[in-house]
Amino acid sequence: MAEKAWCIGVRVRPFNHREQMLGATACIDMDGPTTTIGRIEDTTMVPMNFTFDASFWSHDGFEKDDDGYFRPLHGSDYADQAHVFETFGKALLDFAWAGHDCSLLAYGQTGAGKSYSMMGYGKNKGIISRVCEEIFEHIATNANPDLCYEVAVSVFELYNEVVQDLLVRPERRPPSEFGLDICESKLHGIYIDRLERRPMHSCEEIEQLLEEATHNRTVGSDLMNATGSRSHTFTRIEIKQVTTQGGRESTKVSMINLV
Repeated sequence: MAEKAWCIGVRVRPFNHREQMLGATACIDMDGPTTTIGRIEDTTMVPMNFTFDASFWSHDGFEKDDDGYFRPLHGSDYADQAHVFETFGKALLDFAWAGHDCSLLAYGQTGAGKSYSMMGYGKNKGIISRVCEEIFEHIATNANPDLCYEVAVSVFELYNEVVQDLLVRPERRPPSEFGLDICESKLHGIYIDRLERRPMHSCEEIEQLLEEATHNRTVGSDLMNATGSRSHTFTRIEIKQVTTQGGRESTKVSMINLV
């Protein structure tokens, strides 16, 4: 992926059980970065083409290996979790190591597969888990005694225009109609007041923290998704790079926002 200020990708998932029972037919095709949607006009299928930075075909052409990972069949165009991360997650981290704030947003209707792409499940780790692994693998390769790293994570949700800290159990939170305050300062920019920020020392610690946050999410069922989240979940990873030269410290801080 070329270095750009922003990139857009689209991903198509397999049919879910409900769609299979209804005998749904795929109306989407992909060729490289181009996504084609078929629109019916007077019983004729009219193709409409849309070109993005990347189009990920994850509808079919895969198999489950012995570990439970969904991998491409030989010769198929199936985009697995690793491919999606390599395309967008790697570029995100390159910006972060350079000291820039960066964000990755999964957008779509309920049941579209946002949680699978971002969180994943089992061996099919999503972008967030892979970003965390990559961060600590990068830190482990540091051979500069004058450079040290600090990593901290916050997780919060936006539900009905109210912000709540997912690292705080629901019974200990502010009243649901108020939530946490979104503030702005010259020093910190836009920030969330009283949002818990936990130092992390390994990918395993972050995974445990994300499990805790997931348990505290607002969820509910609808016709499209029986276990979907009714909120937008934000995972914020702060990376601080502290360099000591001549007895003086310089600090480079970047924020990774994963939504």
